[in-house]
Amino acid sequence: MFNRGIANYNLRPVSREFLSDYLAKASSLGEILQNIFPMGTDDLTIETCKTAIKELFRQVETVEVRPFPGVEELFRYLEKKGIKIGIATGRMSSPEDEWGRFKRLGLDRFISAIVTSREVAYRKPAPDIIIECARRLDVPVGNCIAVGDTEPDIIAAREAGAFGVVVASGQGDQDWLLKVKPEIVLRSVSDLVAFFERMGDQG
Repeated sequence: MFNRGIANYNLRPVSREFLSDYLAKASSLGEILQNIFPMGTDDLTIETCKTAIKELFRQVETVEVRPFPGVEELFRYLEKKGIKIGIATGRMSSPEDEWGRFKRLGLDRFISAIVTSREVAYRKPAPDIIIECARRLDVPVGNCIAVGDTEPDIIAAREAGAFGVVVASGQGDQDWLLKVKPEIVLRSVSDLVAFFERMGDQG
């Protein structure tokens, strides 16, 4: 969808790896476009392109975007244990859009709070969004387990004072993820249930 969106601007297609590198650093869509448009491109052109890419993504999202395997199982497990779930997303979308996304996926009933990056002063790796999500959950941030898949996720969790768990199945390169020293590294979402079971056994 990104490459379709930039096609009308005589820009060369980018690779999946190119986008992954930027996304792993929590770059916004606007920031990525500023780096591939020629120097001096006016803001209106970049904003128009950004809007087009978002609309293309929305057109395919409801059909093609699905949760990682194990997500619903994990959410059901946490619900049974009485553990609140909050979403602290690096997306600049509105909370309403995010609630709609989780509703389409059939997961909204498990979630107690959603915070998007547009609602806080500073995006990840700043801790703002983790702190705000904990506040809305009415849970001390020191009692929160923050699960992410990028370097900024890990840094934000640590800076907020939460326990940072990284699932190495997303945008982040695993070597870099280890360099920013998460508390725990797991290979997949499915491993999280076993992780929570071990945490429960340890009290």
